[in-house]
This record gives sequence, structure tokens and C-alpha cells, in this order.
Amino acid sequence: MSYSTPLIALDAVALDTETTGLDARIARLVQVAALPVVAGRMRSDDRFERLVNPGIPIPKETVAIHGITDAKVADASAFNNIAGLLEAYIGRAVVVGYAVAYDLAVLEREYTLAGRPVPRLRALDVRTLARLAAPSLADYSLEALCEWLDVRISGRHTALGDARAAGEIFLALIPLLRAKDIRTLAEAEAASLALAEREAAGMGGYAPAAQAAVDARPVLARIDSFPYRHRIREVMSAPAVFAAPDTTLRAAMRRLIEKRVSSVFVRLSGGETGIVTERDLLRAVDAGGEAALSQPVASIANAPLQTLPEDAFLYRAIGRIERLGFRHLGVTDASGQIVGAVTTRNLLGHRATTAIVLGDAIDSASAAAELAAAWGRLTLMARSLMEEQKLSFPQSLEQASASLIFTTHTPVEAGHDYFSPDLMGRYLGGFAHALGISWHDFLGLGRRDPANGSEEFCMTALALRLASFSNGVSRLHGEVSRNMWHGL
Repeated sequence: MSYSTPLIALDAVALDTETTGLDARIARLVQVAALPVVAGRMRSDDRFERLVNPGIPIPKETVAIHGITDAKVADASAFNNIAGLLEAYIGRAVVVGYAVAYDLAVLEREYTLAGRPVPRLRALDVRTLARLAAPSLADYSLEALCEWLDVRISGRHTALGDARAAGEIFLALIPLLRAKDIRTLAEAEAASLALAEREAAGMGGYAPAAQAAVDARPVLARIDSFPYRHRIREVMSAPAVFAAPDTTLRAAMRRLIEKRVSSVFVRLSGGETGIVTERDLLRAVDAGGEAALSQPVASIANAPLQTLPEDAFLYRAIGRIERLGFRHLGVTDASGQIVGAVTTRNLLGHRATTAIVLGDAIDSASAAAELAAAWGRLTLMARSLMEEQKLSFPQSLEQASASLIFTTHTPVEAGHDYFSPDLMGRYLGGFAHALGISWHDFLGLGRRDPANGSEEFCMTALALRLASFSNGVSRLHGEVSRNMWHGL
């Protein structure tokens, strides 16, 4: 998970535990539950919930709280037997919970007792986030936060019920945190640490320095320009091979062999076009034996067909195939007719997959959370390229601007886009930190006067400042624009 990921796009796991006591140094786990938080929503269809045999008697005073008795956990697994399942469920997601440091401390002790390596987990505490969002709130108990944020709590003092409540609180806090200029994972982590340090200093205590978050993804491979210079029609398989809906699988296989292609298109009822690949045919025969060869291809066709225009650059095809996990795409001409197919075989050997998939994810985003998640990965790509070439941000700007030309089409002031600092921070708040510059300097890239903190961010100013060359679509546009933007 990139630290520049907006909170609204965070892939997280809401987690809670029930234990034998309140002292994390000696408490043993009796129940653990988790629910995924994906793209700004809680998902209840994929939950993790387990009772755990602690190996010691459960004190009566804790049974009175969560209701889990020795009898209920007598046949439950020991932690060592579920640890792998829990790790796989969490994966690289950020853990969200109420007073989550306690839960993580209990889990850490269980891992140690089981002789297993302790996984490194990134976590956000909703109680701390609530204190950041509303510093004057009188009560930060779980019940009080649920009442304040209108979150329905069900199954209090069960791991699943408390995990669900923590996840819903986290989602409800996102717009309130945004109003406090806390928009991304990095900003939430930094603000949480700063609050802990202030409190520790006020009590004469000591707060340990935060460990730098590690992004396990490798630096991008050096960019291969081939997919950006060549179009799909140059590599696609053409002409398109079609089969009637009632064509048998046996006949379709023969067609693939004769035409030396790996797929056929099928006109389905209702005017929709589907596709049958060699893998589809093999799976059908494997499942149905020889009898399957008499089936019509329409019965196994995949639809709707994913297509791209033949004049699109190859990077579009690579991005679509990688993002969706497909192996075949249809190719259309200017009139929308299918004229060929492009497959992974046509595209083998091209690099820069991360950048290409990111571009397709931005292009195909259908919701704000999807777009925010894609934008959050842009800084990872930029930072990776800077690290690969060992460049500072100013050096990177100098190299990039040498190949940038900006052409303006807008000779009137009202036609240029301006965005408030607050709106910029809402969507791009993590970019400055990831690029190694201050937020003030980042905003200055899009201001006529970089030092004017009240000036709005202008996309035209950004383009003119970053590009080495600029022009207008006509001589008149050029003259008007030079007068309008003479300061840049």
C-alpha cells in the first residue's frame, strides 16, 4: 500500500480481538475477527472470524464481558493453527481498529509464543483519528464514537461486532479528517504519531520514533518506449475469425488450427459479440469429455467482448489485459466493426507494465474511490523512476521538461482551470511528501507567484512552468496567450 494512497481509497482490514484480560503482556487470545474495507465501503460478505483456544482458563471477570467460556473454546484451534490464515487474510492491507495497539500487542505475543515470525503490519487507530478530527469531543469510547457518528453497533464485546464498528467509524471519519488536512495514509500516520509525541512530552514521557513505512514493490523497470510508439493494428491478428453460434466445438477447434489463431468471435443472440479461446475449448472438453465436442460454441462464449480501436497505441492493450487478467481483446475499426484480435502473444516482451496498467486504471475508473486509488499510485511510479536514475525532484523536473511542449487552446481567462488549495489537498495531498518537496512548493508549481499562499492552483500555470516549449493553436492564440501569461 503506497503511503500516498488517499484514505477513501485505502484497502484496509477492520480487526478486533477478545482476550483473557486487559494486560497485553499476559493476555491470551480467545477470539479474532476482521472485515475488509475496500474503496470506501465495508464488505460483510468476506469476513474472518475464529474462536481460539488460549490454553489457559478464561477468568470469570472477562467471561462476564465477552461471554466466551472455557467450554466454547474447548474444541477451538490454537493460535498457531490459524495464524497463517489470518496473515493471508490481512495480506498487505492496513489494519484499522479501536485502540488497535492493544490488539496488535496481543497478536505479537501470540506469534512469539507460537514460535512464528511476527508480521509487520501498518495500522490506524480510530480512537486516535477521532481525537484528531474532533479534539474537543468529551468522550472517545467506542459507544460514544458510534453515537456521535451515527454508526449502529451490533454485537458489542464480540470481535466481529467491534471490528465492524471500528471499520464504520473509520469510514465516517474520512471527510472530517479531510477538513483537518489529513487525506492520505501518510498524513494519517504522521498526525497520529505527532499526537502521541505531544502527549508523551506533556507527561514527561517518551514516544518512540516511527519506523519508516516500507513499500515492498520494486522500483519500476526501465521504461520501454515500444508500446508508446506502435499501434495495435501493427501487431494484431487479422482478419478477425468468426464462427456461427451453432458451430460445434469440434468445428471451432478445426477453425483455430486451420487459421492458426487462438480465438474465434461469435455473434450471439441480441446482437452481442462473444469470444471463444483455445483455453475455453480445452476447459469444455476437460469438463465434458468427448460429448462436449458436439456443443455449440455459443454455450461457452465469453461476453461482452472487451475491445480497443486498431489505431490505439499498444500500451492501451497491455494495460487492459494486465488489469483485467484477460488474454484476448477484440480490435475494432473506425466504424466499430471487429477486424482482428490482440493477445498476450502479440504483446510479449514489452516492459513498463506498472505504468501502463496505472494509465488504464485511471482511464477506466468508474468511481471516485477507484480514481483516487489509481492517483495514489502515481507517486510510487514517479518516486521509483527518480530512485532508479538517482535524481532529486529539481533534476527530475529539468529532465522531464526538456521533452514537454504545451499548446494552449484557450485565449480567454475564464477558460483556464483553477483549483483551491483545499481541493488540491483532498486529492493530491500525498504527492508532495512522496516527491520529497513541501506542500507549499508543490502548490507553487501551479501559481503565477509561487510565494503567494492565497493564490489558487492553475493547470495552465503548471503546464507553462514545466514545459520547455509552449505555443498556441494559431498566431492570434499565441499573441493573446503571451500577453495573458507574460509573467511565466
